[in-house]
Amino acid sequence: MKNRVETIQNVFRFLGADDTFVHEGFHKTHNQSKDRKVLNSLGLVLARNPQYQRLLRNEVLQEPHKNLYQAVEKPLVTPAIRQRLLERLFPDISKLEAYTGWDLREWYAM
Repeated sequence: MKNRVETIQNVFRFLGADDTFVHEGFHKTHNQSKDRKVLNSLGLVLARNPQYQRLLRNEVLQEPHKNLYQAVEKPLVTPAIRQRLLERLFPDISKLEAYTGWDLREWYAM
């Protein structure tokens, strides 16, 4: 988020909360998509074994067993998919704009 604090303050204002509140945690980033990984083929086979499931959940073993994971590629949103999404979501975006008074044109700009 480019303007994270400003966005949070807008949400606080909308909720009627103190929009002057700022916390150092607002600047921390969690669960970035670039860090997202899923089990690869071998990992999936081993994950079906109940004994190995416990090991996969153990974070200590995830680093040594990183060869069981693969990065998740960012999906490509083609113009056709974007158009279908827009057609499906535009009514909801319009309602959200009306309800909040926010200008969400960038959400549906092609």
